[in-house]
Amino acid sequence: MIKKGLWIFFILLTAACDRSKPEQEVDGTRKELPPSRINIEVDFPIKELEAGVNSVLKTQLLDATLPIGKEGDTLFLKIKKNAKLNLAVKGLTAYAAIPLEIEVAIKQKVMGISFSTQDSPVIFNGTAKAKADFNINENWDLTLDCSWLGLDLSSTPSIKVMGIKIDIAGLVNSQLEKNQDKISDAICTALNQTVDFRGMMTNVWADMQKPIRIAKKDFKLWLNIAPETLGAQLKSKNDTISFLTTLVSNFEISPIPSKKKPSALPKKRLPEKNAAYLLAYIDASFPFDIIAEIAELQLGRMPITVQGYQSAVKSVQISAEKDNNIKIDLRLVGDYAGGITVIGKPHLSEEYILTVKDFKFSLSPEGELAEAANWMLEEFIASYIGQYLEFDLKQQINMLDSLANAGIAKEPLGDKIDFLLEVDKIQPYYLDVHEDKLSWVMLVNGKLDIDLKKGIFKKN
Repeated sequence: MIKKGLWIFFILLTAACDRSKPEQEVDGTRKELPPSRINIEVDFPIKELEAGVNSVLKTQLLDATLPIGKEGDTLFLKIKKNAKLNLAVKGLTAYAAIPLEIEVAIKQKVMGISFSTQDSPVIFNGTAKAKADFNINENWDLTLDCSWLGLDLSSTPSIKVMGIKIDIAGLVNSQLEKNQDKISDAICTALNQTVDFRGMMTNVWADMQKPIRIAKKDFKLWLNIAPETLGAQLKSKNDTISFLTTLVSNFEISPIPSKKKPSALPKKRLPEKNAAYLLAYIDASFPFDIIAEIAELQLGRMPITVQGYQSAVKSVQISAEKDNNIKIDLRLVGDYAGGITVIGKPHLSEEYILTVKDFKFSLSPEGELAEAANWMLEEFIASYIGQYLEFDLKQQINMLDSLANAGIAKEPLGDKIDFLLEVDKIQPYYLDVHEDKLSWVMLVNGKLDIDLKKGIFKKN
């Protein structure tokens, strides 16, 4: 039926009405189309980050030969991770606790006698604590400022020399203080190896510009995104790392996927507002030749029967007319041959029925039934044009956000993010009949939530 053919291109033109108060008339005045602005709060999966750090953090954190006391006196200190690092986040800081196994031996002279415990080192456990402050620079690199918070020992280590017990806890702690950067740097190195933030943002930016198919039944519909700028700032949030980003972009819905070459990731800007919001101007743009192809395919399957005579649609042409009208030229073959031209204005009723309003018809009949054209016209309008040139949009109005969510989930971008669009309000912006296409611009208010998916962080 034509309701699923010619007029299905209006599926996403449902945005020409507020969901709570449909518009009867659409202003045809062309307006400047501003870019859309979307503030998105993106959460890092902290458990994924923790797992990534554990996968790349080396077991051996320190293996040092350190001078102590008099010349020749030496401390042999080995520190290795003996359990998984635990990561917690508060604000813009990640706190790490690392269970350690510490091995200590000394070589020293006591009362002129040299001795060494290298063959029987003392082994004990402790927990090292460090923190890393996060930031994102203008090139989208994740920068970390790591610092040492101390070491908690599970027992007081000591060494016996010639029957004398030597407490080495102070010695170990003092050497750890001197070498704290080596341990905190190991954590920062593991974090940097786990999170290729610039690489991740570059991939998301590139995938965003790939056409996203949001419908495929009857014919394909694509969401084409042309991003212009991207701003971001880390946001204080307990138990996770999150950042707020502002995307400035143009959005188009069309049966033609964009073939533009993707732009490079721009330098980072600051977000425009400190809250998640969506204010999108979506241009639903449909070339007349594609609409005509669909109409021709659908109408050609349905014979026209009037007073026992039968005809069929052979071809359809659609074009722009003055005063924001469209013209549909039908070429008929069969008992009644010739042309029928329908001119009218797109209109959305309070019942969410989209029609062509204010019909004007003209005929160019051929053959032996040419003289009967006038009386056939009235029945043709009633039984054919009036029946099929309409589309009930109520279901599509309620499916706008779910169509976008489902479409993105199936695309490459959906492999990297969990995308959830919630539309609160849809308003008309303008309807414009261009020379070669129909363009209906909608203003969409709502909210967009994005979470980075498991596996988004790169692990070396």
